[in-house]
Amino acid sequence: MEGAPASHDGDRLRLVALGGCLGAALALYAAFAIVVGSVPAGWEGYVGFSRASGSMFRAFSRLPAIGLGKAGFERAMALLLGGLWAAWGGGLIALRGVAPGGGRRRARAIVLAGGAAILVMVIVTVPPVLSGDLYRQAIYGHMVALHGLNPYSTPVAALAGDPLFSFANEPTATSFYGPVYTALSAVAAFVAPTSPVGSVIAWKTTAAAAAFGVVWLAAPVARALAAPDASDGLEAQLFLAWNPVVVIESAASAHIEPIMTLPALAGLLLLVRAPPLRGFALLVVSTLTKWLTGLIALYAFVREVRGAPPERQLPTALRLAGVGALVVVVCYAPFASGLFHGGGLFELATHGTGYLGDKTAHAVPQWVWSALFAALVVAVAPFATRGDWARLVAAVAALLLVFILLVPPWLFAWYFVTPIALAAVLPRGRLGLALRAASVILGADVMLYYARLVPPR
Repeated sequence: MEGAPASHDGDRLRLVALGGCLGAALALYAAFAIVVGSVPAGWEGYVGFSRASGSMFRAFSRLPAIGLGKAGFERAMALLLGGLWAAWGGGLIALRGVAPGGGRRRARAIVLAGGAAILVMVIVTVPPVLSGDLYRQAIYGHMVALHGLNPYSTPVAALAGDPLFSFANEPTATSFYGPVYTALSAVAAFVAPTSPVGSVIAWKTTAAAAAFGVVWLAAPVARALAAPDASDGLEAQLFLAWNPVVVIESAASAHIEPIMTLPALAGLLLLVRAPPLRGFALLVVSTLTKWLTGLIALYAFVREVRGAPPERQLPTALRLAGVGALVVVVCYAPFASGLFHGGGLFELATHGTGYLGDKTAHAVPQWVWSALFAALVVAVAPFATRGDWARLVAAVAALLLVFILLVPPWLFAWYFVTPIALAAVLPRGRLGLALRAASVILGADVMLYYARLVPPR
């Protein structure tokens, strides 16, 4: 009993430090909102900024712009990003050693409430300057909901009169996203104002809500994968809730990745805990949002079939294939007429930036990178599908990092949201630690592109 007061005092200090890191993060995001909206005139972002979003969104948020030159902007962005990662890392350190019981419950409240507060602050203050994808994705929703057009056969340029068109990038592109996301875009178009600000708030809120759902699910998924480890999943939640990649790419730029990752984690949880049909269906839904989590669905299918008794392997395969086919048919049915139009995902996978008009010659054609990655997926399949679920998740997280670095014609920070989430829920151990470190280091490094200004094209 003599050690109890000291332990209690230690927990109190750790919780105070955790709250201090949260306060620092909130202050840094407020400063980040001002700097992001103050890109100096005459400069472009290395990854392509949506410069027009700055003044448009400031009229909503009422935050000021500040006069920064190129060097001042680059320095401010780098320092703010570094500070946000430091606050995140400080929170993880403060959380270590908090004793089970009341201390952990209070810590979880700080983590979750703090994560929600950060997301809300970023939604309403940070202008979506860091990417123009939001507007293009929203226009696809306008096509379906307001004009009866099929975004798989209709380019963005067909809606040149849309209020969002002047903010959108890649006007010649048809949609290369999945039908689940397209349907969600249509729902957002129905419920949100069609004005630029209304669409921005709707999409930032949607992506941020999905990110918070990922944070919430991280704990039960981590517990399910860690059994019989005693982990309560709190570290996994903090790893994601205050993570700058997760926060900025959802609540600031409204990217698809959190929306894709949410049903993937839910599907994993059901696969670990229950018969596989519902969990596999959710994995297919995730894949039909954006395609990266198709690796989980593929390996889960093989694992379930391989793990069944010999006399049950064919029925298991047929049942899973039937559920997957049903989900595909239902989700694609409203857009079937556009699926054979050409372009979209196939062109992107085989021709890369050439699909979008880039005439630059590349030493290795895009189709070669795609084929090599497909061969790697096949080679890794025996390792991924013959162990426990944690091994499968680790294999997918590692493959996604390889994919992000080698296959897409671009390298963007938001691509790392999904491997970061998968790494977060892995059990303690060297493999989980290595994947968490790799996903965060790579994501943080690529985020520094936001601090690099280049001459406009």
